[in-house]
Amino acid sequence: MTRVLVLPKWYPWPPERPVFGIFCREQARALARRHDVIVLASDASHLYANMNETRPFPIVYDVPRMVEGYRRLRELADSPELIVPGHDPLVMRRYPSAGAGLEGIAVRLDHRPG
Repeated sequence: MTRVLVLPKWYPWPPERPVFGIFCREQARALARRHDVIVLASDASHLYANMNETRPFPIVYDVPRMVEGYRRLRELADSPELIVPGHDPLVMRRYPSAGAGLEGIAVRLDHRPG
């Protein structure tokens, strides 16, 4: 069973190395799985294209910090394919469905993307 700890954006972790997104607080969480680390990018990268093409979301609190956040996301994840953007519909295609009837609604992040 995979367990996910969800923390509110205002939670002060890690205060020494935040990952910034469209807001002024940290926006991502690295989660250790059995054999690797996956990063839930949340608002640090809305879409795969934001990070992969260094094309920040149009409404951003601090563009240089957001671009630095892309570097930090890559540093945290065991591989670039294990960074999950917060709002990209491609996530639903890259990861397997969480179960019957959940296609397009929920995915299994405990599996590698396909």
